[in-house]
Amino acid sequence: MKKKLLSLVLAAVLCIPFLPFSTFADDTVITEVNVTVSLLLVNSSDIAVVYASAEPAKYTVTPIAQTWLDGGGYEIECFYSGCEYQIGFNVTPAAGYTLSPDAVVKVNGSTERVQLVGESASPASGFVFFAFPELLGEIDSIALTEVPEMTVGETVETYYYEGENFTAWDVWYQLDRETKEYVVVEDGETFLEGEIYCMTVSVAPKVGYILSDYMNATVNGVDMHVNATPSLALMNVLYNDKETIQSIEIDPEALPKAEIGKSFSDDTLIPVEVPVGSPYTVQGFWYCYSEDYEVVTEGTFEMGKVYYFSFWLDTLDGYSWSESLEMTFGGVCEYPDVVNPIRASFETRTSFATVLDEVELLGLTKPVEGTVLTGGMQPVSVPSGAHYKASVIWRYYPIGEQGWVDIAEGETLTASKGGKYMIVMVIDPEEGYEFAKKTVVKAMSEEIKVDYVGYERLYCERFFSLGTPIERIELTTVEKPKVGAAPVEEIKIPNNAHYSASLVWTNVDGEPVTLFEADQTYVATVLITPEDGYCLDYRLDTLLWDGEYIQMDTNNGYTVTKLFPLKDILPEIRLEHLPEMVVGEPSLSDVAPPADAPYAVSVAWEVWDDKLQSYKPFSGIFEVGRVYRRWVEVFLLDDSLYLSAKQTAFLVDGLENDNIDVLENNYASYWKVYETEHTYVERIEITVEEPKAGVHTSLADDVTFTVGAEFVDLEYLVWFKGGFDNIQFYDGFFDENVDYGIDITLNMKQGYVLSKDAVVVINGIILPADKIIRDLKQPSFAYVFGMTGVIEEPNSNSNPSNPPATNPPPTDTEEGAPTLWILLGAVGGAAVVAAVTVGILLSRRKKRASSATGQAEEIDSVEAVEPVENTAPVEVDTPEENDQTDHE
Repeated sequence: MKKKLLSLVLAAVLCIPFLPFSTFADDTVITEVNVTVSLLLVNSSDIAVVYASAEPAKYTVTPIAQTWLDGGGYEIECFYSGCEYQIGFNVTPAAGYTLSPDAVVKVNGSTERVQLVGESASPASGFVFFAFPELLGEIDSIALTEVPEMTVGETVETYYYEGENFTAWDVWYQLDRETKEYVVVEDGETFLEGEIYCMTVSVAPKVGYILSDYMNATVNGVDMHVNATPSLALMNVLYNDKETIQSIEIDPEALPKAEIGKSFSDDTLIPVEVPVGSPYTVQGFWYCYSEDYEVVTEGTFEMGKVYYFSFWLDTLDGYSWSESLEMTFGGVCEYPDVVNPIRASFETRTSFATVLDEVELLGLTKPVEGTVLTGGMQPVSVPSGAHYKASVIWRYYPIGEQGWVDIAEGETLTASKGGKYMIVMVIDPEEGYEFAKKTVVKAMSEEIKVDYVGYERLYCERFFSLGTPIERIELTTVEKPKVGAAPVEEIKIPNNAHYSASLVWTNVDGEPVTLFEADQTYVATVLITPEDGYCLDYRLDTLLWDGEYIQMDTNNGYTVTKLFPLKDILPEIRLEHLPEMVVGEPSLSDVAPPADAPYAVSVAWEVWDDKLQSYKPFSGIFEVGRVYRRWVEVFLLDDSLYLSAKQTAFLVDGLENDNIDVLENNYASYWKVYETEHTYVERIEITVEEPKAGVHTSLADDVTFTVGAEFVDLEYLVWFKGGFDNIQFYDGFFDENVDYGIDITLNMKQGYVLSKDAVVVINGIILPADKIIRDLKQPSFAYVFGMTGVIEEPNSNSNPSNPPATNPPPTDTEEGAPTLWILLGAVGGAAVVAAVTVGILLSRRKKRASSATGQAEEIDSVEAVEPVENTAPVEVDTPEENDQTDHE
């Protein structure tokens, strides 16, 4: 018996090494912490932390702060859509318990978005939890009814409405004619005759909801222009029965003159003489800036300083300003700032500073391989007696980094073969001096193209590539995804290409793919790497992928992505009974897609603004003399479908339409331009000097208008080299035996638009149809020097002073009318950046123009035609890609 018992004990001892270690684990060691934290809701101001520990007997969790914090660690007042918030907790074991160094922390049952904190040598004693507010829904349409309106003699009624997911209320304002400002009208006051009132309707989403960026709203059945953020929308309803003033004329000679030694003060406004019988008054005051950029409104005019005369334009009783008020000032059309219906403002500039039209920087040399570049803003020598100072900073472009990188202060960088470098030059004048609009900058034995010039600062850049630049990237073959197949990360490039390409497949969430599945969309991302001794041209921002130009992300190396949907293609989009433009009628946005259609449709109106040279949102009554655009956007609702530019038909009132801006994946947009009464320009003649070897492109932009100077202004001119079949944007010195071309973009002056059949002559050559982008307000023309074509024969009709022909304006208003394309332009200081894309866009214009206008007909002879007055509203289908309003 004793032997049997001893054998059992010995067997049990021998089994100990094979038992799980956890059999002997200490139950006092905490290996998992579980916490519940209340979910956040957008637009909620209840930011108190609500939490609970799963096992309070073993450990407690205590929030480090009593409120949620934003991404920067600051306290918040409300949860907003799209923002991330954080809350930190301390974990404290109860008496008799310890926290394992490898403890797992779960919040709401998940370890996702949980970050442990604490020293690595000790157990994690706390954690931070990150969360996004929960979105219950997005409000894209609001219809408010029974909103009180203004009735003379009636009392003001406050409006408040509480919907299912939003609240709305109004505030009434009256325009005070003495102060020219709006004052609040209290509830119960009486509306007076002859006064101007404005009702502001505010809409705020309830907790958990946000307002859509494209929210449509109506007030008592009238479409409203909405200024919206995700958490608040404002709409203004103006009640004004005054006679509207559309345009005025101010004589610059009538304004007071600044004279050296004469005093000025804003204590008394200076009246400005206006034509007798004018329904407005003008008065203003002088001011300047101190060295600290403080506004100075009293003093004495001094040599070397700059002064501004700011004046108010106030209407007389019974009149009001148009929102798009035009002012002819010294023969130039200006647009005063319309503050409200009875007040507008404008200012002029008078300078007593000495103008500098040429500057020179000394001691700068072009970098070569081995040149040491010093970081930080470095002062640069200028000629003795120069009345300006200059500084430079060096930048470089590392592949894989976020674009251009400044060489840091105190650091140096040695230029290497294949590298790309930039020197930024900043030049400031001394007090009492200012730059001319066309100041010439000389540095490194050449003239530098100026990127920005202001009166008080001049800014220019110079790029250097120390390798052979690659100006074209092409990917020939990518094995497309197939359901059930594994991704093939191989990609072919042309033979003898001096770059390599690597391909990665992911889903739309950025996760790696092992097998392609149906009803999914996959992303192919390609990284381009140049060979040693080569570099990608800094202006190269697109590549050719299977015959299609695709935008590259130059801020993240040279990468490009392309989507491959494995979904069913929606065969057609059908739009019926879209709202039209009718002069004198209000703009409407109501549209309903066909029953059971798997997409939603929205309509928005815009009006062309000659001051901005772009479209701006419009809501109101259509007027004569304006150009309007109707935007139609389609949003796919079924995730199992996608749109294909090649296989999805876009039908408008039963007819297939080609005027599509975007038609891909789950979104499509379409526009139509409506033109009211304007004067058509039928002919433009331009002379541009031939490029000369050794001259820089920045110095070869002289354009002379032989016909059309009174109708158009030059917006910008871009040079390219190569013929139309191999267009490359070019910014440099002209070489011999190389073809160069220009792309010219014009601005039509107020009251003029380009005829769809207008003739354009450059250097005596009538341009073919596919070299003209016939935009109504900003046409573009491409021309290669030495190109062959129809030569303009000199005749009497080339004289613009001849009587206008009686040719009627174009009246093709069908939905299937030719598509008119416009080259994406540059505005203001962004001209250089935007011009980077011109080469690629021009290479595509021939295909676009031919598909839009059909086969170009040979022109045997053309007579000069003056602008023809359009006497009736005309609808024209015309995409205008130069629009500054985003619809992406």
